[in-house]
Amino acid sequence: MVPFSAILGRYYGRKALGSIRGFSQMLMAPFGIVAPIVGGWVYDKTGSYQSALIWVTVLLAFATVLMAITRPPKPPARITDINERL
Repeated sequence: MVPFSAILGRYYGRKALGSIRGFSQMLMAPFGIVAPIVGGWVYDKTGSYQSALIWVTVLLAFATVLMAITRPPKPPARITDINERL
C-alpha cells in the first residue's frame, strides 16, 4: 500500500491523491472480500491452492507490466497551492 500511495502522489499530486485513493479503494474492496471466498472454493474443488495462486501471479504480473508502461500525466498548466480552491 505504501508504494501505491507514493506512486499516486508522484503521478497526480497531493491535491488529487485523496480522490483517486478513495475511488480505487471503492474498486479494490469488493475484490478483497471475494478473493478469499474464491480461494476457498478453489481449494474445496481441487484440494490445492495452486491454481488460485497461479491466477494471482498472472494478474500481478499483468499489473506490473501495465505499471511499467504507464507514463505520468503532463503537469498542469497552472500550479496551485494545495489550500487553494479550484
